[in-house]
Amino acid sequence: MSKINVNTWEPESSTALTMGASGDTTTVPSGASLVVASGATINITGATQTGFPSSGFVREVVYTSSTSTGGYSPNADVTKIIVEVLGGGGGGSNYSADGPKVNSGAGGGYVRKTLTVVSSDTMTVNIGVLGPAGGANSAGGNGGDTTFVTESGTSFTTLTGGGGGGGSVTNYTPGVSGTATGGDFNIVGAPGRTHNAPGADGGDSPYGYGGSPNTTAITIPIAHGTGYGSGGGGAADSGSSGTGAPGLCIITEYK
Repeated sequence: MSKINVNTWEPESSTALTMGASGDTTTVPSGASLVVASGATINITGATQTGFPSSGFVREVVYTSSTSTGGYSPNADVTKIIVEVLGGGGGGSNYSADGPKVNSGAGGGYVRKTLTVVSSDTMTVNIGVLGPAGGANSAGGNGGDTTFVTESGTSFTTLTGGGGGGGSVTNYTPGVSGTATGGDFNIVGAPGRTHNAPGADGGDSPYGYGGSPNTTAITIPIAHGTGYGSGGGGAADSGSSGTGAPGLCIITEYK
């Protein structure tokens, strides 16, 4: 016995129903609507598969490297996906002495969007590269953009998590936050930091922590951004600056 707590039930194929205390049976044609009174109970026969299709979580797909063109398609029976994209983090700068020229890299931008899809849709995922660490008296490199783009099928705006900027060797010029566009939620990356060493931590991300600064006064084993999308720490004196962390794309599928 099934109890339906709705006002209207519309079967996908003709289905027999036993209604009322007398046990009377009636058949509801496919596409027809049956109005059910409040508090009524319906005994449904033969409708387990066609009347109530399964729904819910299907799988999670994680990309840490780029796909070929049209490299992603939803699994069979998937109707909704939630896409998260995160840009690569920027690298930290390297300066020969302590001072405000020690600047860290910024975190990449984060985008989240819910989309209606079918299994024949094709999309391409491009993962943003990490921003390289600055060499001697050099700025850190920028992180790359992560994008999720429709190639065929359902039409929607491209999702872009911009890469975080690398730290500069100009006074008080840390990495600039990665941009975020196209989503239901668009969150710019955490900016880099600048300070007399050891204060130039890299920008954090939703999936990683920024690297710590590295100097002769304090040696930090994790100068690089950790996880995904975080910025690298700046360096002074003979310390080594950190790289940013690469971008990320997570796709969660639902029936």
